[in-house]
Amino acid sequence: MSQATLELLRKARKMVPPMLEKFHKGQMGRIAVIGGSEDYTGAPYFSAMASARLGADMSHVICEPQAAQVIKTYSPNLMVHPLLRSSRHATTSETSSSLSKSIIDLLPRFHVLVIGPGLGRDKLMQDVCGSVLNEALNS
Repeated sequence: MSQATLELLRKARKMVPPMLEKFHKGQMGRIAVIGGSEDYTGAPYFSAMASARLGADMSHVICEPQAAQVIKTYSPNLMVHPLLRSSRHATTSETSSSLSKSIIDLLPRFHVLVIGPGLGRDKLMQDVCGSVLNEALNS
């Protein structure tokens, strides 16, 4: 690792309190990464694992079903939710608002929301993420 990276990690460790036995799962941080499409599975994985490495003890990835299967094989430590859909994989009943609602219902579980790694440029996925972001900002 470079000297700059080591220095950054040293500073980050000072901000993260030590994990104590009295803590329960999720008390050190619950992170949700919304991203990950059929072609881009690494970016949400690395984002979620980086949060774990910095001290969060629950990392969720919300992605497309095609990406979920791959991301689950990368690490058993991630909770993977296959709730996103791209336009070409969505059924006629899966609209932006119906897909957004399933993700918005999960928002109270998270302390931090990361949107974008591996998301791609699909319009339906962008619309869903826009709705989720608006809800997160207004709640």
